[in-house]
Amino acid sequence: MSACCDDGGSARKLAMTALLDTTRQLMRKVDGLVRVEVNVQKGDPSELVLYYHWRSAADEDAYRKTELFKRAIAGVTPYLADRRIIVTTNAD
Repeated sequence: MSACCDDGGSARKLAMTALLDTTRQLMRKVDGLVRVEVNVQKGDPSELVLYYHWRSAADEDAYRKTELFKRAIAGVTPYLADRRIIVTTNAD
């Protein structure tokens, strides 16, 4: 995800802080979330890829229906360069 930033980096920093805060909340509150990996693009720390590791697909589906998920998406979207969040699921 690319953070939109025209103010010298403060928007990018704010987006990263929000993302990390949300991730910490998830780890404490969401049943079935095993771990979250945040990969930062070398050379451009505003480009991130998040990998959420779930105990089961049912746990992931249940999380996507929660208010926490809706707030997380709403909180991060304004900082994305193209205003898109792509959610995919890998089939086993």
